[in-house]
Amino acid sequence: MIEPLLKIRRQLDQDLSVVDVGVSPDKVRRDAVTLSLYTAFQQTRNNRPDGYGPSNLTSWLGGDLREGFIKGYAVTLQYLWSTLLEPTEYVEAGIPDLGHSDRYTTRDVWELEEDDIEQRDENPLSSYRTQVKETIVDPLDARYPEEITTLSLEAGDLFHWTGEPVKEYISPLTTEGVAPSLDDLEPAARVAYGLIWFRQAEWIGEESFSRLPLIETVLRGLTDTYRQFEEEVPIHVTRFNHPTEGGNLVSYAILQRVPPRSFGDPSGWLIFNNVAADFEVDGEHRVKRIESLLDRIPENQVVQTTVEVDRSDFIDSVAGRLSDDYVKQTRESSRMMNAIEAGRGVLVELLTAYVVAERYPDARVHWSDKQDGEEIDVWVEHSESIRVIECKVDLTTTGVHKIRQQLLRKMGRFGSERVVKGEVWTWESPPESDVESLESNGVTVNCVAESPELTNSDTDDLSILFSEFLAENSERHPLMPGPRFS
Repeated sequence: MIEPLLKIRRQLDQDLSVVDVGVSPDKVRRDAVTLSLYTAFQQTRNNRPDGYGPSNLTSWLGGDLREGFIKGYAVTLQYLWSTLLEPTEYVEAGIPDLGHSDRYTTRDVWELEEDDIEQRDENPLSSYRTQVKETIVDPLDARYPEEITTLSLEAGDLFHWTGEPVKEYISPLTTEGVAPSLDDLEPAARVAYGLIWFRQAEWIGEESFSRLPLIETVLRGLTDTYRQFEEEVPIHVTRFNHPTEGGNLVSYAILQRVPPRSFGDPSGWLIFNNVAADFEVDGEHRVKRIESLLDRIPENQVVQTTVEVDRSDFIDSVAGRLSDDYVKQTRESSRMMNAIEAGRGVLVELLTAYVVAERYPDARVHWSDKQDGEEIDVWVEHSESIRVIECKVDLTTTGVHKIRQQLLRKMGRFGSERVVKGEVWTWESPPESDVESLESNGVTVNCVAESPELTNSDTDDLSILFSEFLAENSERHPLMPGPRFS
């Protein structure tokens, strides 16, 4: 894998010649490396090295993780200087002490006061910049004539290109191919494409303050910033369509791009979740309003992308990119609740199967069986009849009408050779009105928890699995994350 790259490097070396200024080629190359090391790693961007890295995450910018790497960074830098400098230069530039650096830059005055630290007690990497510059860089700069540089000497000023266009060197590594269709990508890849692979985002959910005016404010603000500062990077807006039976639920993402004049690039996406349903009158109006705002921005100033992705996949893919893990917690809690509810349902089915097996010892009991492609919770096979049983934790969650339709559909899978009866078994004692509604349509209702086949101790032990997290016992489910704004 690396051999083609090494071959290209050797070819490039042959066609990259040093400037002819009366300095030996080896010395010029050494000076170029020295300038690169100083500019890119010792001092740049307000005394911060390029490796300092951009981020708008407080946990990263505030110290701790990033500042904790200073020792390794400083010692590595010290070693690199030792391979370039003469022993005298190494000492005079203060490099032997570089490894004692305890942070990248000095603290601001207010930080010193807040942390009760004296400035003389600090040993930042940036404090060595002047000594390195005066001892190493200034004498190096003086060796070369002013006409080969602009403001200050850079490594690129010491070489000139004599070969073919660089593209010719790289072409052997490139192959002709067709990019896959967006629809052929996995959902996570589609979302990543829509967010141009950025890893930072903020979630503006359905319970946030009005999203349409906020979208308008953001678009107008970014447009004015683009014009005022003559930005070269266009505004990025992605529309995510989440298909439903009626049409699309629409979410928007706007890239809050920080201009290059700022330190680093703490840019990130604003995710406006579920802004509108494009098949509803109000939703159609919202979408048209946003699209009309985008149409007013000149084409060369905005990049618009549309991605179709299932809403659930969209949330899963975005959750890991958010600086706030609220959405991720909510998704994980929702999955846990679904698993708990599914477990409760299975438990009711098993208890029902046990009770009817005890009650009808001569009958054959089937649990979680399929008939003509339809899954039957429990059915009991008598010599002259069949009982088809629909099991529910409680009737109110599903609704009486829906339960009756499910039961009738499942009963129809058994043909007409024997009498088919329908029953509903629940864990929670059903309301009288629901019982009357079902029984008036020939459906028998039973409460498995009240069955004499189960002892009181059995039901007492099991009740906690059904009652601890029921909605009527708590306004907010204890597994769900706490209120985001409290």
